[in-house]
Order: sequence, then C-alpha cells, then structure tokens
Amino acid sequence: MRQQAEEGYYVCGAFHNRRMLGRVCLAPKLFGSAGQYMLLESLHITLEFRGQGIGKRLFALACEKAKERGAQKLYISAYPAHETIQFYLSLGCREAEEIDPTLGHPGSLDRQLEFLLGEKL
Repeated sequence: MRQQAEEGYYVCGAFHNRRMLGRVCLAPKLFGSAGQYMLLESLHITLEFRGQGIGKRLFALACEKAKERGAQKLYISAYPAHETIQFYLSLGCREAEEIDPTLGHPGSLDRQLEFLLGEKL
C-alpha cells in the first residue's frame, strides 16, 4: 500500500484492532475520451466482514477522492462473480459508456462498469 501511495494512488484501509478488514485503491490518472474517468484499481473486503457496510464506505471514500482529483465518473473493471456485480449494481453502478480495452485480463469476462460521481450512494 505504501508504494502505491508514493506513486500517487489513493489507498485507504479499514482496520479493527490492527487487523485490515478491507482496502480500496484508486489509480492516480484520469482517462477516457474527455478525461472523465478515474479507475477504481481495487476494492476488497475480507470475507468474514462482508455485508457490514465496510465496502460501501470505502467505495464512498474513493468517490470523494476521485471527484477531488477532477473525475466525473469512477471506472470499475469488475470480476464477474455474482456477488461482486450485485454489490456494484446496488451502489448505482451501470455498464460503462466507454470501454477501455487495456483494462481487465485478456480473455476475462470482467464487467466494465461506471459510477457517476455526485450520485447518491
């Protein structure tokens, strides 16, 4: 996490008693046809702590930081597991208007989503 922060990424963790429960990482650069996107590099919550609102709070923090950095939308290349997609859809994410072919793994079924910053979570 420290190296990513030094490279300009926004990295935030959720902790309890020095144990990391989850983390979020936001890439430092804008992209898209109008520089409207900022990439949600990763969002992970430890399995036993899912469903407690930690992911939603970390997502909200990433949205705030992306907006501060000039983004209009958060871009998410989401692993296609049902629970993952349902989580993002429940927050108001939708299919990305622009698809960045460099994101996701070659041949993967990752879903390319976006979240309009400023929308209510």
